[in-house]
Amino acid sequence: MNSKQIDSKRSFLAINTTGFFFSYATIIPSVILPLYAISIGATLIQISLILGVSFGMSSATTVIMGSLADILGTRKPFLIFSLTGSAIALFIIPFINFPVYLILIMGIWGVIISAYPPNLFGWVSEISSKTEKGKNMGLLNTAISLGWALGSFFSGLIKDLFNFTLSFFVGGGFAVLAAILTLIFLKETKKEIIKERSLKTILATLKRRVIPGCCGEEITYLKKNGLNWLFLSIFTDNKPESTTTSAW
Repeated sequence: MNSKQIDSKRSFLAINTTGFFFSYATIIPSVILPLYAISIGATLIQISLILGVSFGMSSATTVIMGSLADILGTRKPFLIFSLTGSAIALFIIPFINFPVYLILIMGIWGVIISAYPPNLFGWVSEISSKTEKGKNMGLLNTAISLGWALGSFFSGLIKDLFNFTLSFFVGGGFAVLAAILTLIFLKETKKEIIKERSLKTILATLKRRVIPGCCGEEITYLKKNGLNWLFLSIFTDNKPESTTTSAW
């Protein structure tokens, strides 16, 4: 086995491990946060807003975060930003005693986590060979699903055995571990799509990618790649976890 193959195996192991840790951390707000919100006096409508604002902000910014990474040719900063931001949010939540503040922080959380899925899956796509891309995507999805499963179980178990604070802190700790693994083991692919890095050029390119057909241009990107039907099918398959994986 040559050094390139060894490095590839290490990269995929790191990617799958970070995906597991990230999914463990990000399932906690869906499982534990509603219970915590009730404990500090939140109403049902406030709980709905806490989760709805989070998913809504994530849906609104995922494409932007993924497109920016494509344009700039860098994914690691976006991944580290998402992981460290998630950790900070999980460390802060147990000290919030007013439901309205939870709505605010979960809106910010939605923006933070939106930077992770498209860049993690983009990374796997870029370093995978054509013959193994499907397998590698499947392994990553397995790691993510396992993180959701164990995160759902252990976050509740830790809360019952100890308290809410430790449950959130364990998730935050996993996010920190994932950030460290990303920093050490994942290497940039450097495939920027523009050479000029002026703010004007970046914003113009981002606008074309996020809003195909703007400024009088033809709407070809979604139709050419069949993504319009893919997005429709994901939207109609509204399982709870689909909100996150659809961006990935």
